[in-house]
Amino acid sequence: MVGAAPLLQGNHTLKRALTDPTLFSGIGNAYSDEILHAARLSPLALTQRLDDEAIARLHTAARQTLQHWSERLREEAGEDFPDETNYCARCQTGGRLLADRALSRLLKADWPRFVDGFDQE
Repeated sequence: MVGAAPLLQGNHTLKRALTDPTLFSGIGNAYSDEILHAARLSPLALTQRLDDEAIARLHTAARQTLQHWSERLREEAGEDFPDETNYCARCQTGGRLLADRALSRLLKADWPRFVDGFDQE
């Protein structure tokens, strides 16, 4: 089946495969649960035991679930940028902390530029 290669390259549970960012970027824990529910598939099912019909259901459920949530979040945010963005400073920004709209303004010069700038007690 076209597009199934990442899913079938190993033999993992569906939950693990869907939440693995090296296989599927952007799904994560919450969306994987909704996708598996919509596809009527067990999170413990092994990827290499899926038949073509189950893979097709999973693909359809993933597209529909991500489309639904993308539209819903766009409607809620409107023209506004989300108030909070989650990221890993060490993995995604080379240790640099991104300034937020509230706390970094309050702390100004005391806002640490890098994650290692936080005092750890």
